[in-house]
Amino acid sequence: WLQIQQKEFHRSYAISRIDPLTQIGNRFAQNEKLASLKGPYCITFIDLDGFKKINDKLGHEEGDKVLIATANIMQKKLQELGSIYRCGGDEFIWVVDIETVQQTEAIITKLSDLLLQTEKELQQRGWSEAGLSFGIATSFETLNQSECLSLADQRMYKYKQDKKSIKGLAACS
Repeated sequence: WLQIQQKEFHRSYAISRIDPLTQIGNRFAQNEKLASLKGPYCITFIDLDGFKKINDKLGHEEGDKVLIATANIMQKKLQELGSIYRCGGDEFIWVVDIETVQQTEAIITKLSDLLLQTEKELQQRGWSEAGLSFGIATSFETLNQSECLSLADQRMYKYKQDKKSIKGLAACS
């Protein structure tokens, strides 16, 4: 009886923390991770650009394939550097521990490069309208996890707006 109960507990525990589509951590798991952070860390807020167009043009099944591919590519690229979570429809969070303040700039550069590689790989797989907007913040800039997440979110929106402005300027020339 105890083994059955333990098995059921582990199954329920996993179901409550894993996104069923992408098989990565969900918002609940993300919140647990954020609450457990002790040392310095970096949070990256990521939004999948062009997702609505893909869903509208190619259908929701294809949209699901894009989400799955995005999660898989990001997980492969991030490897053991940190954790990845799906926190919304087409939004993801990366949480990376930082050992020293001196590492911060190198980690931010590496995360940015990994996300640009992910965007390129999605486009190479045939989803030319897919892109990634992201914002990165560290615990050195904020007082707590909530502020860090909020700052990363603000930076992601600024990045997204800057991308739109650049595309708009390119279209005008």
